[in-house]
Amino acid sequence: MTQQTMPAARLVGNEDYAVETVARPALTQADDVLLRIELCGVCGSDVRAWRRGAGAPGPAGGGGHEAVGTVVEAGEQSRFAPGDRVTIEPPAVGSCGTCGPCQEGARWFCEGRTAMFPGAYAEFLLAPDRALFAIPDELPDRAAILAEPVACGVHAMRSCWSTSMRGGDLAGVSVAVIGAGLLGLGAVMAAAELGADQIVVLGRHPQQRHAALAVGATDAVSDDEDGRATIKRLRPQIVVEAAGSEDAAVFADSIAGRRGEVIDLAAAGGTRSTAKASRRELRYFHAIAYAAQDGVADIDMALQLLVKHKDAIADWDIPEVPLAEIQNAFAVAGGPSRDHIRVAVRP
Repeated sequence: MTQQTMPAARLVGNEDYAVETVARPALTQADDVLLRIELCGVCGSDVRAWRRGAGAPGPAGGGGHEAVGTVVEAGEQSRFAPGDRVTIEPPAVGSCGTCGPCQEGARWFCEGRTAMFPGAYAEFLLAPDRALFAIPDELPDRAAILAEPVACGVHAMRSCWSTSMRGGDLAGVSVAVIGAGLLGLGAVMAAAELGADQIVVLGRHPQQRHAALAVGATDAVSDDEDGRATIKRLRPQIVVEAAGSEDAAVFADSIAGRRGEVIDLAAAGGTRSTAKASRRELRYFHAIAYAAQDGVADIDMALQLLVKHKDAIADWDIPEVPLAEIQNAFAVAGGPSRDHIRVAVRP
């Protein structure tokens, strides 16, 4: 007999997730795919939503979107079969699949959207085929859940002006990355893959700096007075702001070289002054999510980079917490300790 219900987490208040029993989703469209969620990362955006709470209970599955799932059932028009392992492109779950942005692979900008995030803090999830990417066999679940945030960094580096003007080759280019969370680490991986000569990372926590060096950074310095002086002397041609603070945004402007480019990857530059930008002809790229370029999706490139660096990732601290204890997962992810690279929930 087919299972009719499942456990799912729901955000019900300020710093309050409740695990409930809800109806298990079922296929309704020919391209629908039913997944059993194996593991789901806790994104910083999820932590911010958890702290903020809501006026009314959120949807079942919460904001979970950094997910790995196994196909349980697939519609007749799906590319996938039961047993396939996939990761999810979150904004594609509620996309129309037919508008111009969807056809270009830029589904964040879908013009017929019905939802933004899938809700993967649950045992099962229903998603359209277009939202799914096959996971390479050699990539374990704990690394595959990083594909979505890493793809944001990949998109920033692949689609910025500096890379485009050089035909996708960053040979001879110096890059500074402010912040060594997964957004910054994704940018490091992509910059190294595109051939950047120098990639210097400014990171607060030792384990983040170690991780950056392991995936392609040429140097990683502490976010203190000496570290900031070191990175400023570089006068990098590309500065990636991946820390998500106003201070980091202002600092990014101050260190960029003449006619350089500042990439706002963490969307924190709202109140910065344009004085420095106008004196040095700085360019800005406000990167959002991921898309596709030359027929290759940013998420697919992220998966390949994760395979390339899987041995280094195996050493990263990614604690797993059962779905029933999701409150503990958020307490760790939003707490003062940063010994972990990511916290994951396992249904």
